Amino acid sequence: MQLIDFINSLSEPEQDAYATRAGTTGKYLSAHIKYARKVARPDLITGLAEASNDQVSVQEVVDHFYKNKISA
Repeated sequence: MQLIDFINSLSEPEQDAYATRAGTTGKYLSAHIKYARKVARPDLITGLAEASNDQVSVQEVVDHFYKNKISA
């Protein structure tokens, strides 16, 4: 599953909980991660994948950030 689809499938409280499990905040998730405005640091990339409970792989998280940068 793509990271953006996973995030969009969550309610706002679920997004906040997911962000916390991943090692960030709900505000940072919605402002920077969701639309790949900033490339996440390596430990956060891993955290985003792990916190998704196998819904999103590390490679899918990496693709989320770098596919947007290449196509921009």
